[in-house]
Amino acid sequence: MTLLIVDDHPIVLEGMEAVLSRRGYKVLKATTAPQALSLAEHVPDIEMFVIDLSLVEGTDGLSLVEELRAAGIQKPVIVYTMHEELWNISTLLKSDVEGIVLKGDNIRELEDAIEQVAKGRKYRSSSFSKCCEEVSKTKGILSQKDIEVLRRLSKGEGNRGISEAMFMSEKSIEYHRGNILRKMCAKTMAEAVQRAIKLGIICLAALSFFQTEAQEPASTAPQGVDLGLSVMWGDRNLGASSPLESGYFYAFAEVAPKDKYDWTTYRYCSDASLFLQHDLGLDDCCISGTEYDAAYVALGKGWRFPTAAECRELLDNTTREYGEENGVKYVVLSASDGSSIKLPYAGYMNGGKLVYDGKNVCLWSGSFYVESGEEDGFKYYLNAPYYMVFDKESAPDVFEGSSHLGFPVRPVFDPRQAGIHPVPGPDDSRSVAGIYTVDGRSCGASAEGLPRGLYIIRYTDGTASKVML
Repeated sequence: MTLLIVDDHPIVLEGMEAVLSRRGYKVLKATTAPQALSLAEHVPDIEMFVIDLSLVEGTDGLSLVEELRAAGIQKPVIVYTMHEELWNISTLLKSDVEGIVLKGDNIRELEDAIEQVAKGRKYRSSSFSKCCEEVSKTKGILSQKDIEVLRRLSKGEGNRGISEAMFMSEKSIEYHRGNILRKMCAKTMAEAVQRAIKLGIICLAALSFFQTEAQEPASTAPQGVDLGLSVMWGDRNLGASSPLESGYFYAFAEVAPKDKYDWTTYRYCSDASLFLQHDLGLDDCCISGTEYDAAYVALGKGWRFPTAAECRELLDNTTREYGEENGVKYVVLSASDGSSIKLPYAGYMNGGKLVYDGKNVCLWSGSFYVESGEEDGFKYYLNAPYYMVFDKESAPDVFEGSSHLGFPVRPVFDPRQAGIHPVPGPDDSRSVAGIYTVDGRSCGASAEGLPRGLYIIRYTDGTASKVML
């Protein structure tokens, strides 16, 4: 069977061609609607079209289908798209295409769709069917202005700021707020935002406010928890305002969140080659504490990604308990002294879709694996970052992952990198003149009875150092 695949991402095209060719299909490719129309008119043996919903020059896949039909080309069509937004699902529901598969589905779904459509049957993937169930629970489709207002509200903007940014009156903003609540069947705007995330109308990453110059606001910045390990682990994910929030999602070595996580949006990927970690020039195969470390960039000196070894240290030296609070599933990791951290089951981002939310924990480390060699005169590199994963069904471990996926980050605090020294031991001959809090309040000259925390010790010889007591 001859297939024509229409997608404006060359990497996606190459991957689909490789998979489908191995299944015995003859694959033709087009990146634009005009190319697809030209091939359809000049290659009569095309038996099926696999078309992305959005194409490069603004043409959508369904418009291309209409043009094919108008040209008298009646071959079956499968729409293969990552666009799960509510309005797109509603549009697809009304279309007469033979197959619909979401790119978040396994590639096997696409193969099944081709087989079923070739037999004259309709095919709707399982994920698409679930999205349709969500659509049926709403009372209307949000307009583009409704969605823009919702996005801005989710970021904490007020009516006045939104009205100025969108050149609308505050009364109009109130009108759109009412529309959002009514159409989302929500009583509060927070409920509407949560429902919009679930429906794919707005992405979790779009809610993130990221500061490239200033550091993380103190109210949401992680606090270090001493678990008796080589580093202190943050009490929450990067970007989270509480320990059970997901926080921001990041692709490996990128320092800002985004709406979509795939190879086409990955900063260190081009059409010609995928990301090669060795190109960063990091001899120790680790981005922790460098300009490629989102935790270091956001939180400052001392904070960073954990290394793969530190992730394994955490797993080997803590006990695990699983719980659920306000609908959020999490795992508690506890040290022998009772100190602990909670890791929410936040899942991860693939494309524009949140995957395995509530089912597992995936957290980046800063370490990556690189292997290079030469074969038949061709130099190759194998490389992948390490990440830590939990789920209740299997033992947690550290695995090699794919750089383009969006994972949360649980930062660690390394006192040594922050200029904080270990507590003076018995071999330290210096006499303590005074102990002070970091804001200058005197705590006397003895550490006995002081609560755990960061202090400045002044010695009688005139030296001083920051220590963690």
